[in-house]
Amino acid sequence: MKNTSGSLRRHLFWAFALVTLIAVSMPAYFSRKALYEERIHLAGQEALGQAAFARSILETSPTEAQTAKLFATAAELSFRMTLTAPGGAVIRDSHVGESSLPDLDNHADRPEIEEAYSRGSGISLRHSNTLGYDAVYAAVTLENGGILRVAIPLADIRKGLEKELLTLFVLIVGVCLFCLLLSAVSTGKIIKRIDCMAEIVAAISRSTAHANGH
Repeated sequence: MKNTSGSLRRHLFWAFALVTLIAVSMPAYFSRKALYEERIHLAGQEALGQAAFARSILETSPTEAQTAKLFATAAELSFRMTLTAPGGAVIRDSHVGESSLPDLDNHADRPEIEEAYSRGSGISLRHSNTLGYDAVYAAVTLENGGILRVAIPLADIRKGLEKELLTLFVLIVGVCLFCLLLSAVSTGKIIKRIDCMAEIVAAISRSTAHANGH
């Protein structure tokens, strides 16, 4: 009977453990996906806000020194800021030297810039051929028909997300351990009740057999 109880205990425990794992891991997976999508959305809005702010400065006819300071500040903050002429030619970039600007492709066909031409602003998530990394781009139109664009590297977004996921992971591990402990306790109680019922049935059987023997 003890062997049977032990086997049943193990089966019940692992069954509860599997249910716990599924119940916790599925929401965790979708939470991770939702967090990532939310961070991408927030990064796009942040880039758009930065672009709008920079546009407000550029449209006040700043001096060359003030413009240079604006682009240098963007680089210091890990933003890439790009200014194009009305036709899409790059005339200034926080991450590309002035002597290299003529080598850059015309940016008129970039998704965020095409959207900005049609709607006044645009956002896209794509790979940067110039810098070699993925980024969230936001572009706004200027009064002269040019485009001001701000890009936030996806690596920076992922770093922030990893910190949140680490906290989520620790929480999930804690919940799993608690559920497994609860499972072990519950399994023990169930086995005790089953053993008690088995003893009662055995006692009744012995009593009946004894009565029939007489």
